[in-house]
Amino acid sequence: MNLTQTALKNPAGLAVAVAIILFFGLYSAGKLPIQLFPEIEEPQINIETRWRAASPREVESELLEPQEEVFQGLPGLVSLDSNANPGVSWVSLQFDLETDMQQMLIEVISRLNRLPPLPRDADAPVIHMGQGGGGGANQALSFFFVQLLPGTPGPIEDYRPVIEELIKPRLESIEGVAGVTITTGGVEQLQVVFDPYRAAELGNAETAQ
Repeated sequence: MNLTQTALKNPAGLAVAVAIILFFGLYSAGKLPIQLFPEIEEPQINIETRWRAASPREVESELLEPQEEVFQGLPGLVSLDSNANPGVSWVSLQFDLETDMQQMLIEVISRLNRLPPLPRDADAPVIHMGQGGGGGANQALSFFFVQLLPGTPGPIEDYRPVIEELIKPRLESIEGVAGVTITTGGVEQLQVVFDPYRAAELGNAETAQ
């Protein structure tokens, strides 16, 4: 039977069917996420370089400025942001959405190899994929917490060398792991404390001789 003829013969049923369709349509529309400005994660590569005990000015002149120079002119580069902090530099490279990030990663590594020699006590640059500071679609972060068993002498900071020598290499050897960063415990430091009065006496003794 023709659908149109059936609808004309039963207007009450047609009205109920239309009402049901409108109800479910409005209900579904209310569940849809609507954004005036959809969140689009633009591809990004971040380069972290550590230089222990260096001031921000030293970090800027010795680490950031050479990196900014070699990264100029990267194809698809939208913005280049850099930060110099005590003992560490951070460079963020943001690219077009259509950029081939695998090829761009190779290009970034190639340009890092063109850098002049780093300061003797500076670490090699570490490359992070994804959004800087908080991860993103291209970056997955996992956190592992190391705790002392009951009765184990502390503090936990004393075990940092063991973690660096034993645990960190094993985690970095896992397929797909780009790098491991230890975020707790202090970095080893060498402090030289001298007695100014004793130093002055030694200086006077050398002068007398």
